[in-house]
Amino acid sequence: MDGGADVRQPDPGSVSVRETLGFEMLAEARVLAGTRGLDRRVQRLSVMTVPDIVRWTKDHELLLTTGYPLPNAPQELVKLLTELDARGVAAVGVKYGSYGPGILPEALDAADTLGLPIIDIPEAVAFDDLLSHVLSHIVNRQADATTRSRARSTARTACSAA
Repeated sequence: MDGGADVRQPDPGSVSVRETLGFEMLAEARVLAGTRGLDRRVQRLSVMTVPDIVRWTKDHELLLTTGYPLPNAPQELVKLLTELDARGVAAVGVKYGSYGPGILPEALDAADTLGLPIIDIPEAVAFDDLLSHVLSHIVNRQADATTRSRARSTARTACSAA
């Protein structure tokens, strides 16, 4: 694996990037690069509001951003994506709108090489709605996994007591 979020052991309290793209609100989203990383796991979401976001990112994070805080220079954007991948960010969702030229070809090439999915978020999708929906899905999965684990534990206890 070449950096980025670990996909080998899917956490029952996570969703894949691919699964998030299956949510109805993302029906119009487009994967611009990094399709090899669509099975990366998402456990949390964050919104990039400052250019120097890397130190605040975490493993298995879906990072959402407008184009505003992204570097305009191709080499700086490539550097940012490389650093985000090294930190284990699962994917980057971008909604450019009027905030820039879009993801530059050099950066898309780098994301493809890294296997870091870059997702074009539709203009009509509000970040707060996306955050809420994906996090709710993750929390429900975590609750289901906990319930199943407790049921197995109770069954084992009942068997050993018999």
